[in-house]
Amino acid sequence: MSDDPKPADDLREGLGLLFRAAKNLAKDITPDKTERLISETGGEVLRVVTVVGEAVGSQLGRAADAAEAAVDRVVEKQRAARASEAPPPAAAPAAASEGASTDGDTAAGDEPPKANDK
Repeated sequence: MSDDPKPADDLREGLGLLFRAAKNLAKDITPDKTERLISETGGEVLRVVTVVGEAVGSQLGRAADAAEAAVDRVVEKQRAARASEAPPPAAAPAAASEGASTDGDTAAGDEPPKANDK
């Protein structure tokens, strides 16, 4: 069991190799290489962002369509429920609603009395 490397030792060795590789790579980097690398990867990043954006837009469109369909179903159920309910009670006779009121106000459509014009 003493021959097995400890996880901390593996981590130390791995990070040491990683830093050594980064240091050697940094020595080889020139402005021309950096510019070329950025332009090449920039195109790839743009392509990936475009694909992801299209996928997200497609999913949002599907979600919006599903939400709209759900709202339409709810509205249709409400309309069907209202249609199946008993009709409202009959309205009061037309004479009572259009006739003179009992409190002395004018009936609908009548003009109020005018003050004495001189």
